[in-house]
Amino acid sequence: MKKEGFYSESYAGRFADKLRTNGFEVVLFDPNQNPGASFTEPTYTIKEQFDLVIYLANLPNVSVKPTLRLHWSPTLAGDLPWFIQEVPTIFISLANPYHLFDIPRVPVMINCYHANENMIDNLYKKLTGGSEFKGKSPIDPFCGCWDTRF
Repeated sequence: MKKEGFYSESYAGRFADKLRTNGFEVVLFDPNQNPGASFTEPTYTIKEQFDLVIYLANLPNVSVKPTLRLHWSPTLAGDLPWFIQEVPTIFISLANPYHLFDIPRVPVMINCYHANENMIDNLYKKLTGGSEFKGKSPIDPFCGCWDTRF
């Protein structure tokens, strides 16, 4: 089995443990922990190393910061998902549902709307087929942008 790769500042450990417990091999990419780590290898190398790349973000809006933007790591933007057309990639937002504005070409975007332990369990069930994705987004997940619809 190939490795699953993803990055998040929060809940990443819990989600990684859940995946590992159920037989997935996981590599955590965290430029804050390992400043030299990056996805700067050629696409074919990333394809050989990973079956799937998951970005897990937990950047909740607050009243003093109503709009939070994604910030890629400063070292050559090593966590920027430039390979999304060649390597299966999922972007999961636990809190802020407007991240598609900053990563408009990601093929799969999942908005959880809230970050907590139950959400991680439910997210795992949905990603592995244990539960269906249901419901309708209460916001415009395309952020009013035409290019996020491709």
